[in-house]
Amino acid sequence: MVQYREAKRWHLAVALLTAGKRPPAPLSSARILLTRHSSVAPDFDNLVISAKAIVDGLVSAGILEHDRLSIERRYDWQQAPRRGGWLEVIVEEVVG
Repeated sequence: MVQYREAKRWHLAVALLTAGKRPPAPLSSARILLTRHSSVAPDFDNLVISAKAIVDGLVSAGILEHDRLSIERRYDWQQAPRRGGWLEVIVEEVVG
């Protein structure tokens, strides 16, 4: 139940942050760079899991058509001050 509420919170945040910045139609092929900025480097599995609700939020907000394998994802980590973490998301359409 907690995981569901957290995912809903991220979906709402993505919807609010992308308002007015959405493509005319959801992208069926895209490249996403997800960079986690935090004070401690996560292991790769946790880095991927920490971005799942955001990718799902991009789908529910109409940015992406789906989250299947044609949506290329790249994950990165950058050092940030303690308690100053954030997540950077860059979405690019892939044409052709």
